[in-house]
Amino acid sequence: MVPSYFIWLEQMPLTPNGKIDRKSLPAPEGSLRSGAEYAAPRMVTERTLVAIWQSILGVPTVGILDHFFDLGG
Repeated sequence: MVPSYFIWLEQMPLTPNGKIDRKSLPAPEGSLRSGAEYAAPRMVTERTLVAIWQSILGVPTVGILDHFFDLGG
């Protein structure tokens, strides 16, 4: 598994037991990029799939060259 985001922290938040406090970790900022250049959907089928991916993944912009799993699927 490859992480989608890397966030630099000076120190990991810990619970009183010394374990990582996951609730205190900061949320990632910015948008997730797949590395593919954006290409707009051209056909009805492509527009439908892009709309589905946007709603499932919560990504504002999805192109036809983007990969589902690279975007967090």
